[in-house]
Amino acid sequence: MDKNKKLKQNLFYNSIGNFAFLALQWLTTILVVQLSGYKDAGILSLSMSFANSLYAFSSFGMRNFQSSDINYNYDNYTYIKSRLLTCIIGYSLFFIVILIMHYSLYVKLCILIYLLYKSVEAFDDVYYGALQREWTMKEIGLSYIFHGVSSFLSFIIGLLYFKNILVSFLIMTITSIIITIFYDKKAFDSLQIKPNKTRSLKDLILVCIPLVTYAVLFNNIQVYPRYLLEKITTQEILGIYSSIASPVLLIQVVAGYIFYPLLNIFTEYATNNKNKEYKKLVNRVYFLIIILGTIGTIYIYFLGDFSLKILFGDYILKYSQLLYSTLLMALLMALMTFNNMLLIISRKFYHLIKQNLISLILSVFLSNILIVKYKIYGINYTLIISLAVGILSTIYQCINYNKKESVNMKSIKKSLISFGVKHKNVILRFFPNSLIEKIERFANSGSYDFKRTESVDKRLENGINLVGYLKGQHGLGQGGRLLVHSLNTTNIKFSAIAVNQGTSNKNNDTEFDDILTNDFKYNINLIHVQPYTSFEIGLSQIEGTKNLKGRYNIGYWVYETEDIPKKWSETFKYVNEIWTPSTFATEAFKKISPVPVYTVPYGLKIEKDEKLTRKDFGIPKDKFAYLIMYDPSSLAERKNPKATIDAYLKAFKNNNDVCLVVVLNKATEEQIATLKSQLKGVKNLTLINKTLPKPELYALISLCDVYVSLHRSEGFGLIMAEAMFLGTVCVATNYSGNLEFMNKDNSSLVEYKMIEVDTSTQMVYEKGNKWADADVEDASKYMKKLFEDKKYYKKLQKNAIEYVNKYLTPEYCGKLIKKRYDEIIKKYGDKNGTKNSK
Repeated sequence: MDKNKKLKQNLFYNSIGNFAFLALQWLTTILVVQLSGYKDAGILSLSMSFANSLYAFSSFGMRNFQSSDINYNYDNYTYIKSRLLTCIIGYSLFFIVILIMHYSLYVKLCILIYLLYKSVEAFDDVYYGALQREWTMKEIGLSYIFHGVSSFLSFIIGLLYFKNILVSFLIMTITSIIITIFYDKKAFDSLQIKPNKTRSLKDLILVCIPLVTYAVLFNNIQVYPRYLLEKITTQEILGIYSSIASPVLLIQVVAGYIFYPLLNIFTEYATNNKNKEYKKLVNRVYFLIIILGTIGTIYIYFLGDFSLKILFGDYILKYSQLLYSTLLMALLMALMTFNNMLLIISRKFYHLIKQNLISLILSVFLSNILIVKYKIYGINYTLIISLAVGILSTIYQCINYNKKESVNMKSIKKSLISFGVKHKNVILRFFPNSLIEKIERFANSGSYDFKRTESVDKRLENGINLVGYLKGQHGLGQGGRLLVHSLNTTNIKFSAIAVNQGTSNKNNDTEFDDILTNDFKYNINLIHVQPYTSFEIGLSQIEGTKNLKGRYNIGYWVYETEDIPKKWSETFKYVNEIWTPSTFATEAFKKISPVPVYTVPYGLKIEKDEKLTRKDFGIPKDKFAYLIMYDPSSLAERKNPKATIDAYLKAFKNNNDVCLVVVLNKATEEQIATLKSQLKGVKNLTLINKTLPKPELYALISLCDVYVSLHRSEGFGLIMAEAMFLGTVCVATNYSGNLEFMNKDNSSLVEYKMIEVDTSTQMVYEKGNKWADADVEDASKYMKKLFEDKKYYKKLQKNAIEYVNKYLTPEYCGKLIKKRYDEIIKKYGDKNGTKNSK
């Protein structure tokens, strides 16, 4: 059957089925007045209000998402498992809420049984979503008819024979379960199940969190005004409103269910960028809603009072003016429902939540004014204003499905990611690492739409725009500033652009404040910002991808283990090539990089405060000093200071001629207490707990005799390179990026064994990553030898100074940058290959 015929069949069966289901529900609300009175009608309305809120949570707003999942990112059984989970959680939560509310025990039991009935309906919805995704809606329409007829008959039989609405609810629930088991499940089982694409139940729940948020918001736009009306009046008044509103609300729901079968068509148009066809169909649905409104207005004008009198008697006629405002409210609700569907199809979850949140806030605010003042009439006044404002706030985004995410949304997203990065250590105390990673992945799932630059804008001037943490007082910040020093030794024109890492580290380094700019005037970007989330944060501060377009983009990245996180590959789309400061990092990136990777080490630029002495730091003047430095809040596990302390104690426990200097970067009292317990037994200890300006830090390093780093892994090891430059001999793990400049002739390299990273405490790494565990015994021997063997010490010191002054200078590294720069300019620069002088 072709799609047009299939669509017509879907429209027919879905419309007939839903109309029958809703008509029978409406008849139920009428007959409960006739058979039991307005009080039971009020109980029914109250139960339906709570049940609709439960349905919003239990269905998790997933129907449109599931139906438009035409790529089968999640299989049907994953959707079913998710629905079973949300139904159980939803009912449990509402069970507790109802028990503690002010209603009588009888009313509570009525509500709880009706909630169970609605939970069955929410579970059926996942079957309907699976059928709709296959363009098979005949079974959905028939299911609605079966459920509608059985619920109606069982409810009426309960009232006629038992004279009790609670028993009616119970019988109605039992019949609904029977139909679900013997018809709905059978229809679902007849589908050919598509294979699962490895996306898990957790992924589905996580990605649908915005949908359940929207569903709860949308439902409560109506629920709160009804709840307030019942609270400040009576259940009878609520029953009267529901009785009048139910016939008119049929128009709202009929409109909604008519465009539900069109969801597949809208999804196809959006997927294939058929913008013209998409907008044409949107306009048709809007026109249909207007037609329904016109028909409803004519009917109310000629037959409104007559219908109310026939259905409910003369008493209700004094409220007949509610019909017009209820009709307008119903049309707006239909339009809102349709807009929500469009936003879900185009995955514009921010605008989805925004639209419904605005309406809910207005609904709550206005209810406390208009319902208090106008009672039963105030509900419609409240809803009309709330819905209209919500619709207007996002209608442009609904029509233009291919409109990219707004700059404001990107800014909000990046701020949230930045907040998460800044407070990750606190967050990890309350949430498991696996959940944090999934949230992080979801936050980046709507990342900047950008494809790798294929051609460079010839109008741009040759040169480099260097982007980095140029004001950051941390290793990555210092690395960015060293690149500035290297560029200064070349004739390459460049701009220096600072971004903020979004962490608790200080961002107040002033070394290059006089040259910082926001001008991306050159044709090459050198981006010294780590991949994945950090890269997105950096982009948010430089106008997104605007300044990446038309330029040759280089990512200067570093990592500490041999396997780069797979999630980082999402950032590779932004860059044309990658630079790293060490061969170790280069080999790691090459494993997964789709672009070339080059090694460009940092060139050291060190200016120490010559006036400072050991006395200024509290270091004993006549002791042979060993130095450790680390950041306890983020680097302790990788820097592995405990191994250094253990090695020191092993070598010098009873030696009064040595001292240990420990420099921390603003540790907490708790962290210091932990450190002091490890340092128990250390004689001649100097503990410095503050961030030192660079000249002071370099002076401190130079005043110590040995720098010890029994690190588990380093991307480069900048502090070790700086110590070597300053004549402080290094004892270091014989592994990772520090081997770029360390060898057995200039450093004491410690043996190790490989161990797996504990990802429960180190969230930036992936399960299975490995790093080194230094041999404490071997380290203690080297530390002791350096103290006792002056010839050995002098040899390493001399060789280290010579090596770094030859291979880690700004001039040497500037030559490496210039060589690669010239190759890029020759290929992508201006036609004449002009080399600009700075």
